Amino acid sequence: MNHIPTTIVQKFMWLTKALTFIILIQFFSFNMNGQALPPFPYDLLEPNNTYDLPVSLEEISGLTYYAPNQFAGLNDEHGRMYVYDIKKKEVVHRVRFAGTGDFEGIEKVGN
Repeated sequence: MNHIPTTIVQKFMWLTKALTFIILIQFFSFNMNGQALPPFPYDLLEPNNTYDLPVSLEEISGLTYYAPNQFAGLNDEHGRMYVYDIKKKEVVHRVRFAGTGDFEGIEKVGN
C-alpha cells in the first residue's frame, strides 16, 4: 500500500493555501472593471492628527459626518448622540434620544 509521507502532504497544503492567498490578493486589488484600485489614502500607522475623546465617548458606536469639522457618534448603551468638534476638540452638542439600550449605528441623511 502506497503511503504519502506527512511532510509532503503538509507542504502541499501549505502551497495550496499560499497560492489561494496570492490569487485572492490579486483578485481584490482590481475593481470590477479590471482597473487597479487607487492606493489607500491614509497612513494608519502615522496619522496626521489624533484626538483624546472625553470619557462620555468611551463606549461610542457609529460615527457620521455632521457638519464642517464635526462628527456625530452614539454612546453605545445610554441613548445619547454626541457632536464632537475637531477644531475645538470638545463635545459641542448632546441629544438624549432613548433610554438604556444597545445602539450601534448613526448616519446623517440630507442636510
